Amino acid sequence: MIKGRGQLGIELLVVFIIISGLFLIILNVVTVMDNNKIVNKAEMDAKTAVDKISFEINNLYLLGDGANSSLLLPGYLDNNVNYTLNVYPEEHVVEIQFNGKRYLGQVITGDVNYSSTGKNIKLENRKGRIYAT
Repeated sequence: MIKGRGQLGIELLVVFIIISGLFLIILNVVTVMDNNKIVNKAEMDAKTAVDKISFEINNLYLLGDGANSSLLLPGYLDNNVNYTLNVYPEEHVVEIQFNGKRYLGQVITGDVNYSSTGKNIKLENRKGRIYAT
């Protein structure tokens, strides 16, 4: 009778170990997927910021002299990721850099004077030249 009880205890232990292992594998997969969502959200925020400023620059250029607008970009990307925004007039490109990655947005004009260091950007078209301060 004692021999049978010991065998049952070992079988329960093996089943418990198998179920615990499966649970840990599933938990690991879910955690990895959740971390990928966080990275993707920051990338989406970066792309949105580039698209916003590119759109505004293009829009003001097309509207002509005297057109102006203001644009508020987020202080940080998702999950407090800091970023840098650059405008390269010669290449007709707006660039955002974060975490070793970068996204580019095309602008119509190369006549852009970008001197803003903040996230609240005022844009103005003065005789065909776009000023961002």
